[in-house]
Amino acid sequence: MHGSVSEIKMEKEAFRATLILLLFACNVLRVIAYGSMGLFTGPILEASLPALPLFGVALVVGHRIHHLISEKVYRYSVYTLLFAAAVSLTLKGFLA
Repeated sequence: MHGSVSEIKMEKEAFRATLILLLFACNVLRVIAYGSMGLFTGPILEASLPALPLFGVALVVGHRIHHLISEKVYRYSVYTLLFAAAVSLTLKGFLA
């Protein structure tokens, strides 16, 4: 058993697919949890609709960019973003 994703040696495409699947699963669970708490009201859903086309654009741009950069740059970029997210969440937890 591996300790972290960084220890698993896989190609960039498989690594990207793994991260996308993990984030998708987390978001599905989040939608179910928030929906069961009644947090998705009409105004919230209406406010989120303009963002949907931006998600599509981001998916297309991300798909094209990942073909243009090396595997090493891709991995370090992902690790940097994950580290920044961890620091941000930690700071938010301490400041809350």
